[in-house]
Amino acid sequence: MNNDRQWVCLIEAADRISTFDHCKPRKLNDVLEEIDRNLAGLLEVFPKGVDPVVNLEGYAVRRFIKTILNVLDSHRT
Repeated sequence: MNNDRQWVCLIEAADRISTFDHCKPRKLNDVLEEIDRNLAGLLEVFPKGVDPVVNLEGYAVRRFIKTILNVLDSHRT
C-alpha cells in the first residue's frame, strides 16, 4: 500500500473516532471497544513489516497504535 493511502486511512480512522456520539450515554468499555477496532484496523494499513528506514512515519504510527492497543488491553475490565 502506498504512503498516501496510509495517511488517508489514518485520517478516516481519526474522523470515525471523533464522531462517536458523546452526548449519548454509553459505557466506557463500549467506547474503548470502538477505539480498539479502529486502531486494530489501522494495523492492516501499517503492516508489521514496515521498514523504519524506508517509512519512518509509518513505522512510528504502527508503534504508537500497538502501544495504545497494549495499554487498552491491559486495562480491560
